[in-house]
Amino acid sequence: MMITILVVGIVVVLALAWFWIQRSENARIETPSGNGTTQTPAEAFDRTGNLVRNNPGLEAGMWYLIYEAPGLPALTQRLIFTTSSTCVQEGVESLCNMDAISQGQRARVFGEMRGESVIVTRLEVEE
Repeated sequence: MMITILVVGIVVVLALAWFWIQRSENARIETPSGNGTTQTPAEAFDRTGNLVRNNPGLEAGMWYLIYEAPGLPALTQRLIFTTSSTCVQEGVESLCNMDAISQGQRARVFGEMRGESVIVTRLEVEE
């Protein structure tokens, strides 16, 4: 009798786990990418913080934004610049030239979250 109850309990737990996994996988919205594959829609990113590169513990050569969110310690987000990323510096908008950006400079970054990175669409350097 006790073994039967144990087996039924295990089956119920496994069924609930399977249901939860299926539900979470189906909750992801996928959109066609135009090349025969699908991709998860990107989450918009709009944060203001300080730009850093080559800081200890971060990937060498990559730009990061360090910013704050209410109730959280400082957050770090890797920035990916594309050939269409635009930067506004000293009131002039142009394609991003990251050699003209200084370490520690304050900026507002707009883009799309892709995995652990932000694909930068626009960066506005604060004066």
